[in-house]
Amino acid sequence: MKLNNKNIFYLLCSAFFSTFLSGCTSHSLKAVANLDSNRPEYLSVKCEEAKNSALIQDELKWGRSIASPALILLSGGTLFLPVLASNMGLDTADNIQASNISVACGGKSKSNEEIATNILSGAAVGLVSQGIIPNVGLPLTNK
Repeated sequence: MKLNNKNIFYLLCSAFFSTFLSGCTSHSLKAVANLDSNRPEYLSVKCEEAKNSALIQDELKWGRSIASPALILLSGGTLFLPVLASNMGLDTADNIQASNISVACGGKSKSNEEIATNILSGAAVGLVSQGIIPNVGLPLTNK
């Protein structure tokens, strides 16, 4: 696929909308922001290590918000399913990590249903923002 101005514009819009629609931070970093600092576990070594691990998930989220639309665009759409599966896997890891952070710092664990709902809603946002669902997001091809 030739990279022209229209494709570059599509790539930038897709990256912007996928980041905007799905939020700027990972579930793990949101979990850290919502911790109760009055709990005794908050000052523990285990909690500190868990909070520090959230930064990795946040960097992964930023990276894939740019890389996913780029890979789909540059492959002409053939990498759609692998990108979707990879993003869902990374969302799963992020949600599990967020739950582990909460537990390590004295909070409640997320249920499997909450995790599944977050993953599926993230996949739906990705489909719309990357133009895969027709007439909702930006078009995938140059017709």
